[in-house]
Amino acid sequence: METKVKGIILSTKDYLEADKIASIFSYEQGVISAKFVGIKKEKAKLKALAQPFTLAEFELISKKDFHTVKQGLVIDNFPQIISDYNKTICAFILVDIIKSVLPKNKPESDLFLLSVNALKKIEQEDAEQALIEYVLEFFNEMGEGLNLFETEGRVYLDKMVADFTPKPTINSVEIDKKVYNALIVPTSNSGIKKSCLKLLNTILLLKYDIELKSFSFL
Repeated sequence: METKVKGIILSTKDYLEADKIASIFSYEQGVISAKFVGIKKEKAKLKALAQPFTLAEFELISKKDFHTVKQGLVIDNFPQIISDYNKTICAFILVDIIKSVLPKNKPESDLFLLSVNALKKIEQEDAEQALIEYVLEFFNEMGEGLNLFETEGRVYLDKMVADFTPKPTINSVEIDKKVYNALIVPTSNSGIKKSCLKLLNTILLLKYDIELKSFSFL
């Protein structure tokens, strides 16, 4: 059966001598795996489709949950992300979250649109701020939005529920107020933004029991 999907290349890995298996986050089917046949050959026609972060329309030959890319059309390859180290790292973190948290073959159309928009912001605007906003919206889309409240007092992260609280609990740790406030009001301080992202990484670990190594490159 032949199908068409609009999707983002999350990652690829070598398969046999000339093929690659790609993880694709699609609008229609969610996260899927698809094989690019002969993609490592010098004159392979689909090379442009198999690059990280590429947004494209893919024509697939599908059999149950196994897909092979027949052809496709690149919509956007976000060139300014690839040419900037910091933007590249932020984009890698974004796709790492998708790959690690979302189950395969489950459509998440709203989250797909959010992810495409976030990649555009990472490319065109402040990459770290765009990623902070993306992670917060990701939690909202997953039905696990964080309890962000304005306060003059102290703020704690309750590790049991992976959320913030104004009062300490037996499972809580105090959060640097400047870092916490930057989750509510954007800051121009790059160091604080990096600390925000590391805090969000901790929350991802608490919520989903996953450790994302991509955050270590910040």
